[in-house]
Amino acid sequence: MGSRVLVFSSDCHAGLHIDGYKDYVEREYQEDLQRYLDHRPSREAAYRSRLDDEHLVTYEEQREERHGFSGAMDSQRRLKELEADGVVGEVLFPDGTSGSDNEVPFTAAFGHGALSRDARSIELALAGQRAYNRWLAEMVDPDRQVGLALISYHDVAAAVKEINWARGAGLRGVLLDGVDPSCPEPMLPPLYTPYYEPIWAALAEARLPAHFHAGSGYPRLNPGLDTVDISSLGSAIGLVEASFFSHRALWNVLWGGVLERHPALKVVFTEQGSSWAGRAIRYMDWQWSQGQFKEQELLALRPSEYWARQCFLGSSVMTRFEVEERAQIGVEQMMFGTDFPHTEGTWGRTIRYVNAVFGPNNVTEPEARAMLGDNAIRCYELDRQKLQAIADSVGPTVEELLGAADPALKDDPFIETWSRKPPFDGAF
Repeated sequence: MGSRVLVFSSDCHAGLHIDGYKDYVEREYQEDLQRYLDHRPSREAAYRSRLDDEHLVTYEEQREERHGFSGAMDSQRRLKELEADGVVGEVLFPDGTSGSDNEVPFTAAFGHGALSRDARSIELALAGQRAYNRWLAEMVDPDRQVGLALISYHDVAAAVKEINWARGAGLRGVLLDGVDPSCPEPMLPPLYTPYYEPIWAALAEARLPAHFHAGSGYPRLNPGLDTVDISSLGSAIGLVEASFFSHRALWNVLWGGVLERHPALKVVFTEQGSSWAGRAIRYMDWQWSQGQFKEQELLALRPSEYWARQCFLGSSVMTRFEVEERAQIGVEQMMFGTDFPHTEGTWGRTIRYVNAVFGPNNVTEPEARAMLGDNAIRCYELDRQKLQAIADSVGPTVEELLGAADPALKDDPFIETWSRKPPFDGAF
């Protein structure tokens, strides 16, 4: 095992600048898009206004260094950024939260599409998702970038159609939402109900993993209003609560028998912590064996067996606490993520960061290779030979990752702050 380590990021973000979607939104929605552009607040301005002085300086430096975050929308530039960081490929989620004004049209990603209140709003959200999916399919390098198509639950037949289109277009997964409990009519049923069965079946047949990112299913702080709360208060509360609502999909699809009925379906939970999963699975195993409500009759296997067989974690940004608990969480489930190009991500310092969180926890070489790349290859059915050839050129050595930490790391406030982030991640 002397080759360089293959690092594949399970969590990165991409999005075309909102003006660019004029080339991807269907003709009948062009006027709606123009109205949206005319009236939307600048997310970049809102993002900047919420940063404290220190992080605003970091944001400005990164923006200047990366020429206005062009890497968020340019595949070749992205790959160069990744390679310079020792990373060979990435999973691409939509953006819109990094101050780049590159959200999906009609706020149709990261839960906002589920907040639609009428048929027209749902129609526009679907149009925005299709536009994003078309752009993404054009941008990605299918050998190195896992593009995730957006779909909506509001029209199951349309969702199935988009899943099949995504597979044919070279995308390798889909991003799903949770079910927002504050969403007004038309109310969606819980994820464990038969309503979603065509979606699960289509995903299993297409071999496209389903993803739930932090923020999925998150209820608005201001139900009934048309704008998402993007104030500092909303951000602070959202960071505490968002992970919990994202976790709910696990026990819905697990106890609902989705994983049992579709053993080929893979489910990924990204950027919502990792420690919660080990605790949740241990608790549900106890329910299955000791519960008083006939839980054993719901599932043929223990919850931990479905977890090991079909579930993965996009562990971004992985902390020392999560690495310490890796055996309880599942080494074979954890996939390191850099969160490129977000300011809280590890890009630009990924190898040093991994060393800071792996080294103190005595991570072995097989464990490091699993969490940094092998699990992603297994999850997304990637070509290991092609990726390893790139890793042998740009990837880190085992010593760089697992050797003695550079004493100067103590002077890097980012590594010290994020690597020691306390393991609060929701209900468990």
